[in-house]
Amino acid sequence: MENLPLIILKKKTLAAMSFFAELRLRGVSQLGQIETAIVESSGQISVFYYEDKEVKHGLPIMPESLKYALKNISKEGQYSCTFCGHTEMKQQGKAGNCPKCTKDEWVEASSKRRVT
Repeated sequence: MENLPLIILKKKTLAAMSFFAELRLRGVSQLGQIETAIVESSGQISVFYYEDKEVKHGLPIMPESLKYALKNISKEGQYSCTFCGHTEMKQQGKAGNCPKCTKDEWVEASSKRRVT
């Protein structure tokens, strides 16, 4: 699931912000809440969620969450690539490039559960 936005956007023309807006309408605030999302031939998105106990750290998708992307990490923790959503543990210092897409901007990942 960690590459969800990149995988879907490579196959469809759905823009990332529109995709995130659709997910927010379904109560998703971060990508670690989603096991699988599928863009159907109708253009609708089917979303399958992790159970609360299985929610992972993931890219936050709230409107302002990508505004403060980092290239340097000030505190150790889980961070997500702003381009593809890959999430990993980062230490203090230079954030480096994403091993999945090679981009170099990160945001602090969220482990928030879905509110239904």
